[in-house]
Amino acid sequence: MLAGLRPEQIPVAEQVLRGGLQAVRQAIEAQNTSNKAAGKPPVASDALLGMADELLPVVRLADWKDRASVAQTAGKEYRLRELRAVVAASRTVNLDEEGRTMAKALQESLDQRTTALREEWLAA
Repeated sequence: MLAGLRPEQIPVAEQVLRGGLQAVRQAIEAQNTSNKAAGKPPVASDALLGMADELLPVVRLADWKDRASVAQTAGKEYRLRELRAVVAASRTVNLDEEGRTMAKALQESLDQRTTALREEWLAA
């Protein structure tokens, strides 16, 4: 995701990855404090926050895809609780076609694993 961004967007996207819009606000505040001490003008916070707001859905999707790909790769070794969290998080991001495919596969895996556990428990 970062490779597809313009150079000026990368630091903002990195801050969004670290902690969302709040992290961007804190970084702007720290930069303005540093600029004030050095006698430089403050940074354009509105423009940076606008950029961060535009990047937020893209960053969230990339973060979710990273988690989803780890869950798919790990397969049955992946903790059920974590799998549930990844599946639930899929409902909070704007998924593209690849994301929808991943979410569907993870939901099916979750359903199969919970069904198997339920049947095992009932058989005991």
